[in-house]
Amino acid sequence: MKSVKYFDNPEMQRYFESLPPTIQQNIVQSDVGVYSLEDLRTLANNLLKLGPDKK
Repeated sequence: MKSVKYFDNPEMQRYFESLPPTIQQNIVQSDVGVYSLEDLRTLANNLLKLGPDKK
């Protein structure tokens, strides 16, 4: 995924950029509010657990 700044918090942005492109895309397209690094990690972990066949 093209590197675009989605988060003002540099730590959140770095974590977001470390995620697989499909997870980044799911986060960007979701309607889930992500207000902290903990929120972002929780959302990413849930998406990673779901995997491509379980959505």
